[in-house]
Amino acid sequence: MIYEISLIKPDLLLDYFDDIAICLNSNNSNVHKFTLLTFSNLANKKLENIWDCRDRICDIITAGDVLVLESGLSLFLEMAKSGDKKIRNEASHCISVILEILPVENLQKFTKAIAESDILFKEKNLTIIDKRTSLLN
Repeated sequence: MIYEISLIKPDLLLDYFDDIAICLNSNNSNVHKFTLLTFSNLANKKLENIWDCRDRICDIITAGDVLVLESGLSLFLEMAKSGDKKIRNEASHCISVILEILPVENLQKFTKAIAESDILFKEKNLTIIDKRTSLLN
């Protein structure tokens, strides 16, 4: 439900960021997936708070299933769009790492999002997708 609120009225959740961040301590991959997606929807307003959670977020993503990887990729795409130079740079590197480990069959749905974004290393990330998806043919 929190994720759905973040889609419709993210401003309602801004004062509850710390409560939502507690969900990062869960052992449930569904909770992780929806927490990362919620963070994606809050990224343009709570970026510094999300950035402070980056170590835990990276731990969750690297240990997570495919849906957690996709949620993490969505989050880092939002961070790369709205962050300062340091955040944009590091988030863009994280995008590259996730693209290298995400199953090939899940890559193409992110091509459009990356191509239409104004993020650092856009061409590098598109090349990763092209190279990995060309192996499917």
